[in-house]
Amino acid sequence: MKALLTLTFLIIALSGIAQVNFVSVNYDSVEAATTNPEKDTHYPKLLQRFNKFDTSLTLDDYRFLYYGFAFNDGYAPYQDNGTSEIMPLVNERKYDKALDVCDKILSTNPVSITTNFYKGFVLMNMAENDSSRRYAARARKLINAILSSGNGLTCETAYKIIYVSDEYTLLRDVFDTEPQGRRTLPPCDRFNISSKNFSGKTIFFDYSANDQYFKRKYPGKK
Repeated sequence: MKALLTLTFLIIALSGIAQVNFVSVNYDSVEAATTNPEKDTHYPKLLQRFNKFDTSLTLDDYRFLYYGFAFNDGYAPYQDNGTSEIMPLVNERKYDKALDVCDKILSTNPVSITTNFYKGFVLMNMAENDSSRRYAARARKLINAILSSGNGLTCETAYKIIYVSDEYTLLRDVFDTEPQGRRTLPPCDRFNISSKNFSGKTIFFDYSANDQYFKRKYPGKK
């Protein structure tokens, strides 16, 4: 079942993912855009549209949704994406219970890529195909937001992520490779990879968004 889940979502997710010219993420600008109530990019406004599956949301909107969540009170860098709880339920075909777990996680972490994947998969198995496609499309667009943040070839041009778990999601489900030789070089993680979907032999992810959490949790500390 695990292999089927991975294969199914590789097909669904990768069908709409293409490498785009990247624009680096400036967290000060993201914070200013998503915390100002007078702006259309104010996070509650974007989140309302996101939860209504507003198809007019742009790539920039998804960048604000994903990276702006780092300034949300619900953000925690090592938040559980539910994999360990959802997978056994899926394997046992307890889709109603798996759906409840997905909904619980998404209620506090709506930009969890993996949980959006799982919810789409569960809904597909419950013959809720239209809803399934919506969640798969949402996860795909969140991944596109990450892919738009860099090219992964150096730490300076790394893909920026707000969850370390998203590094593994991209490695497995976008670049179709198992992570090897992880080395932490703050603010980046570097992996050795062999992937037909990536031009280099090493790939970098920038996890500096974690700093936003620790700055709020421990103000005044360096």
